[in-house]
Amino acid sequence: MGELVYPENITESNGCTPFKKFFKKNSLVLVDAGGCPITTKVRNIENAGGQVALISDGYYETVDDVWVEDLDGSGFSLIIPGLLIDGTDAKLLK
Repeated sequence: MGELVYPENITESNGCTPFKKFFKKNSLVLVDAGGCPITTKVRNIENAGGQVALISDGYYETVDDVWVEDLDGSGFSLIIPGLLIDGTDAKLLK
C-alpha cells in the first residue's frame, strides 16, 4: 500500500471540507472524527485521490463497541473503504 497521510492543516484534518490538493496514488488518509458525517469524510478523501479513508475515533474506546451509520444515505456510491480506528492507534500513526 502507499503513503499514510494526515493533513496538517487544521481545517482539513477532520475531512469535512474538500481537500485543496490531490493525494499521491495509493494513499491512506487519516482524518479526525467529528464535524460531519463519516460519508462526507470518505467522499472528500475519495475525490482527492485517496485509496483508503481512516477515521480516528475521537474517544479512547474500543471501536468494537462503536456503530458507524450512513445517516444521510449517500454512502451507497462510495468506492474506497472507510475504516474507523481507535484513538490510541490514531495517535500513534499521527
